[in-house]
Amino acid sequence: MPLVKNFDKNAIISKVKGNQEIGKHAAETWRKLVEPYIPYNTGRLCNDVTIRPYAVIYNAPYANKVYNNLKMNFRKDKHPLATAKWNEVAMPSVKDYFVQEMQNFIDGMDLN
Repeated sequence: MPLVKNFDKNAIISKVKGNQEIGKHAAETWRKLVEPYIPYNTGRLCNDVTIRPYAVIYNAPYANKVYNNLKMNFRKDKHPLATAKWNEVAMPSVKDYFVQEMQNFIDGMDLN
């Protein structure tokens, strides 16, 4: 007779959904992956950030202007991929790696 082990998928989902540790890891991972796309002059925009679960907060007072200004010309010597809307631009290139990294992180957690 085969052994059948059922699991409570809803219990596992509830442990993952909204998990602050997962959220912080997601934000840290995302920040690292999109960094080459962030315009870099003095480094403040790239380095003055606050990491919160599921959020990267760019603290430079000009962050919103740089992110949303599609008419700016960015230096490419330090970050050759520098662009406005860096999250959206980076997504196609980094998405698969991000998903795999998050899967590996979750796989390493004790969800029981």
